[in-house]
Amino acid sequence: MPRSETGRLGEALKFVNLYLSSQKPNAESYYLLYGINKQGGKDKEAEFFLKLALASNPNIRKEMRLYLNRDPLANGANKATKAAPEQTEKPATQTKN
Repeated sequence: MPRSETGRLGEALKFVNLYLSSQKPNAESYYLLYGINKQGGKDKEAEFFLKLALASNPNIRKEMRLYLNRDPLANGANKATKAAPEQTEKPATQTKN
């Protein structure tokens, strides 16, 4: 996990548990629990969740790293910050009468 996110482990755990309350556990959820526990200094618990994640999907490490390292702009994640066409200035044109 990026260093900037290490202070929000409780919030991350809450969201993973919320997800798991309505969904079947999968490799991604186990891997997230691994990361949360690892960052929280709970190495035994972290290893347990890593083993579950790898048993569910042997490629989970690679897949999660690729997902987390992707360029969000390539997927259109920044569309909300682009100005709408009517908000951009157009050069003024003059017409002769």
